[in-house]
Amino acid sequence: MAGKEGWLIGELSDRVGISAHTIRYYERLGLLEPPRRTESQYRIYGQENEERLRFIQKAKKFGLSLDEIKQLE
Repeated sequence: MAGKEGWLIGELSDRVGISAHTIRYYERLGLLEPPRRTESQYRIYGQENEERLRFIQKAKKFGLSLDEIKQLE
């Protein structure tokens, strides 16, 4: 993790293989909780965000739509 706080969006994107644009899109849809922000307003993502993105990837591979995934919360 970046320090002890978490990852920046580009780092998380690299870890899970999802573009930063898609991560922001999932936030707008409510599939991903809004992350913490630094004083400079950079997004800081934690382990829970990574786990959620991996869950979304797996659910999509099983054929679930984003609306269906959102209902699974």
